[in-house]
Amino acid sequence: MQTHQKRWWLCYGIVSVLAIYTHLFSLLILAAQVVAFAGLLLLPGEWRMKVRQQLRMFITSLVGIFVLIAPLLYASRHGGKTGWLPIPHPMDIYLLFLTISANSKIYLYLLLAFCILGLFVAIISYQLWGKRFLAQAALVDDVEDKRLARFQKLLPVGFALLCWLVIPVILSYSISQETTRLFSTRYLVTIVPPFMLMVGLGLTTIRWRTIQAVLALGLLLLSLHYVPLHYQAPQVEDWNTTSAWLEQHYQANDGLVCYDNAQGCQVCIEYYLTAYPGAAHFTADSPGTFPWVNYDLTNTLGNAEEAVNPQALATFGTNHPRIFFIVGRISNSTTAVRAHSAQQWLDTHYHFIDQTVTPTVTIRLYMTS
Repeated sequence: MQTHQKRWWLCYGIVSVLAIYTHLFSLLILAAQVVAFAGLLLLPGEWRMKVRQQLRMFITSLVGIFVLIAPLLYASRHGGKTGWLPIPHPMDIYLLFLTISANSKIYLYLLLAFCILGLFVAIISYQLWGKRFLAQAALVDDVEDKRLARFQKLLPVGFALLCWLVIPVILSYSISQETTRLFSTRYLVTIVPPFMLMVGLGLTTIRWRTIQAVLALGLLLLSLHYVPLHYQAPQVEDWNTTSAWLEQHYQANDGLVCYDNAQGCQVCIEYYLTAYPGAAHFTADSPGTFPWVNYDLTNTLGNAEEAVNPQALATFGTNHPRIFFIVGRISNSTTAVRAHSAQQWLDTHYHFIDQTVTPTVTIRLYMTS
């Protein structure tokens, strides 16, 4: 039995190290596990003794994990390349869970209600007044009902899931107040499993199987209702077609300007220009140019706003007989206004020739002379 446990902890350490090397955000999940383990040492019930028996192996695994990831931590000491993420605010936490819930407030409140129900029942099942309350709510027959023992076993599970859900959000939110930004719905998708498992925890507290099945089916149907609504308007960025159009219309000494490069406009265009080699290319004097290869080497975001600066565009126009003005990856209304103002300036000062327009990318060709 002891050999089996050692092998289990060895596998746990290896998987944790691989996860962290795959993505540093996994460190926050590891932090959640540490908090959950520490909490289980204090919570009442049979789990406390089992956890205490595993304390030495857990500490040994943690030491091994941090020894193995030390080179990665040393290499990443300059901070993450996530400066494009904004500093989060309290409303962003609500918006995170709203995004998980398909932007449906009703669906979100239902999910939260079941999460709270499961934790509430698990906590009060240890108290005499709580047992009486559960009996009055008809969830158990009396204070001696065997179901109470089942509810009590839900507490350590619910606490571990709560740590998995809350700790990454709190840590990423706090860290993102400084230069390193980790608070992103893309990263925090890792909290979706515990969130849904806590919903299931709440469903298990319902005494009647028929009602459980109806509620579970209702939540499933409600979630399926939002699936087609999501796919009606997906953000499909067609960089391939627009890059091909650019290549077809490109002439020697033409200039390319891309906005917003901080959101990856140039790297998307360059990907297809490299995959299908031709004459078209970004020149070094392109306003706001932002090659991501340099970013990997310097960790400097660059000045992408130069791409919509009229003075920079005028200087660029004196060096190139024609300009391709590429707009893609617009992240908010402010950048949209800047892109529109730059286009108006180009329309006023240069001769518009042709354009290609997709839902997410626009390329306009101007003659400067």
